[in-house]
Amino acid sequence: MTHSFKLRDYQSECVQVVERALLVKKSVLVWAPTASGKTLIFIELLKKWVRPNRKFIILVNRTELVDQTVKRLKQLGADVSAFSASYGEKSTTGAIIVASIQSVYRNKVNDVAGIVIDEAHNFSSESGMYSQFLDNHDHAKVIGFTATPWSNNKRIYGEGKFFDVIDYQISLKKLIDDGYIVKPSFKCPPHQIDTSVLRTRLGDYANEDVDRAVLDTVKISNQILDALPRLKHRKKILWVCASIKHAEKIYYYLKKVGEKAQVLHSKLPTAFQDFNKQSFEKFPEYRHMCCVMMATEGYDYPAIDAVCFMRPTKSATLFTQVIGRALRLYQGKEDALVLDYGRVLENCGPLGAPKIVSNDGSGLSKVKVAYETWVCPKCLSPNDLKDKQCLDCGYEKPVEERDVVKNTTETAASYDDIILGREATGAFNCKTLLFNSHVAKSSNNKSIKLTWVFDHGEPHKEYITKRMWSFRKRDFHNKEFQEVFDDLKKDPIIQDFTPMIKVKLSQNNKGFYRVKVIG
Repeated sequence: MTHSFKLRDYQSECVQVVERALLVKKSVLVWAPTASGKTLIFIELLKKWVRPNRKFIILVNRTELVDQTVKRLKQLGADVSAFSASYGEKSTTGAIIVASIQSVYRNKVNDVAGIVIDEAHNFSSESGMYSQFLDNHDHAKVIGFTATPWSNNKRIYGEGKFFDVIDYQISLKKLIDDGYIVKPSFKCPPHQIDTSVLRTRLGDYANEDVDRAVLDTVKISNQILDALPRLKHRKKILWVCASIKHAEKIYYYLKKVGEKAQVLHSKLPTAFQDFNKQSFEKFPEYRHMCCVMMATEGYDYPAIDAVCFMRPTKSATLFTQVIGRALRLYQGKEDALVLDYGRVLENCGPLGAPKIVSNDGSGLSKVKVAYETWVCPKCLSPNDLKDKQCLDCGYEKPVEERDVVKNTTETAASYDDIILGREATGAFNCKTLLFNSHVAKSSNNKSIKLTWVFDHGEPHKEYITKRMWSFRKRDFHNKEFQEVFDDLKKDPIIQDFTPMIKVKLSQNNKGFYRVKVIG
């Protein structure tokens, strides 16, 4: 297998964490947002796994993902074959096999050493196609990748589940800060859906209630006439609809007002689906794509620079997957505009830390998030309830509207707090601690890099110099911990400390985080 690429820092770190975890357990889960480069992580892991008579299977749940993954792996020089009836190939000759779960689940493939489950939120180990396939290959190591580690608003990992924890999380905020994806720009325009009258079923709004709410012709007309001026400078827009009938209505209305649009849904013949997608992607005049579910997961078209949420939802999976379609980098693209007509931000919470009810009822994490917002009447941006002025345009919130928070002593949230979710503080279980010698690029100062990998949330990194260690060592009262640290000073190679320990992550008044071992 030949390839020429350089991994980003977080991709290298992910590979290290996964390799270490697979030494002591069978299954690993990686939380990887859209555009984080998981295919490159696959390839790097495969370099050590693939050998003669040892194969590696990547399981996907849609034909489009078979095509995308095969093309990407071939571009990187991988020996790859596909196993998918709808793709037109059912071959196991490659060292890497990209397979649709619908085609392969009854088969037993010889010499399989490792399995990647892409879009792992669709996976269930308790029954169904994935369970049957894993039972046929129970000797293989399994790595799950997903941008949304929850399903039906329940997390897919935990005690007694196939995946016990999130072994590595790639931070959405870090991807934005480092320039690997664009920032979402949320707007809450008028003509939003009234969600207070909708019933909830299985974690989301009841379909029949949603249909009644969104199919009102006057409402659709007002929403589209409101949206089009705001979308004037956007090149490719995804309209996310509640049903096929809803998508068709918006499509016809866009055409009626002179816009070039296409529609994509499951009732169209395959040839029509392909034609509509190609028209949208190849011709600049076709700016609009109306869809239900077919373009909300795994659809990789980086030119999309705006999303119109025309439906309400409580599904954090749908919310995150849809917004991910617009976050990829593209020439001339500065941000991703999100027009929220479905009150989705209000109902799902921040993009980086959505509202999730965990299996034990305690919530996905202890991340502090700002769910209550006020909408700026000038620019329509959401702001934290405690903010006295709009963070986007500077509009001063009227004094009478501040009474609800006039006695608070909490600091105001930033735009990132509202949209992405705040950093975590409090007590956590540290399941792995990575030690790594480090030399600063600017000063050449030597230090030891510690990466704390928690049982949820993103890892925390800190750098300890020899001078700092005399002050910090009292925090680390675990004898085995200190022995590992002392060995590292003699022999500067990467080491890890795997016993579960309890730590406290706190933030000082300058915004710096500190870790202290408490158990």
